Amino acid sequence: GGTGVTGATGSGATGSTGSTGVTGPTGSTGATGSGATGATGSTGVTGNTGPTGNTGVTGGTGVTGATGSGATGSTGATGNTGPTGATGSAGATGVRGATGSTGVTGSTGPTGSTGSTGPTGVTGATGAGTNGSIWFNSLMMANNSTTNPNETFKPYGAGSGNPAIDTWRVKLSSTTQDPVDMIFAVPDDFDSTGTTQIEVHFLISDQASTGTVARIQLQLDYKANDAELGTTVPATGFAQTISSANFQIIKPVGAGNLVHTSVTITIDGTLIAGKNWGYIVVRRIAVNGGTEYDKNIYLSALEFKYRRA
Repeated sequence: GGTGVTGATGSGATGSTGSTGVTGPTGSTGATGSGATGATGSTGVTGNTGPTGNTGVTGGTGVTGATGSGATGSTGATGNTGPTGATGSAGATGVRGATGSTGVTGSTGPTGSTGSTGPTGVTGATGAGTNGSIWFNSLMMANNSTTNPNETFKPYGAGSGNPAIDTWRVKLSSTTQDPVDMIFAVPDDFDSTGTTQIEVHFLISDQASTGTVARIQLQLDYKANDAELGTTVPATGFAQTISSANFQIIKPVGAGNLVHTSVTITIDGTLIAGKNWGYIVVRRIAVNGGTEYDKNIYLSALEFKYRRA
């Protein structure tokens, strides 16, 4: 039933609390008495929660508090990479940089197969060189005094079992000359329009000497059949006289050795046209500048070089 009006507090001792009756509806709150608060009764059964009311308006954000002084927490795990964005348009091409150094050349590759041989070309005109010759050794020469060579050397050993080389002395130009000569038949295939040369071969001994150059002269004559030769009319003397340039004389280093040197002189082959007999004379003449070698040089061989027709 309803709670009665609280009576005045008696002066006697508080009696024992009776059992709590069933909680009735809450009555109007009476005026607070002035007596001492009685003991709190047991909490009644909680009633059903009523429906939640509408959320109130959010209040203004309060002032941010001061940053705490605690240690920074560990960095969290990296999140997954997002999808790649679309490729942007290409930018303008930059200025070309300087060319770098050339790299090391690679190994040469294998040689390819040889191609087929092409057709043979037309034969060219004959060159101006020589391709025929007549040669003379010292035993095929003579001078005014003898038909036998007048100086013999044994550079391969002095013993009787070693070979000898026979030569002709060609004296210093300032002394009386004893020219060396030879006779030959003009070859049937001689081409008077081609180059014609005479190559003279000398040997130099190891004798003490001064001077380092020498010079020679060739006197040449050519005759046809039944032609007259000599210096008295109707003969006309030599057909051609021609001199060499200075040539170097080099002496051997080893005792008893010889040095070979040759001199080539180009002659006028047209003077031989229609002729079938030839005559060659070799002598020394004064040098053209420099100091002449003051000892004998030794004629060993001679070659008449021509072009075949």
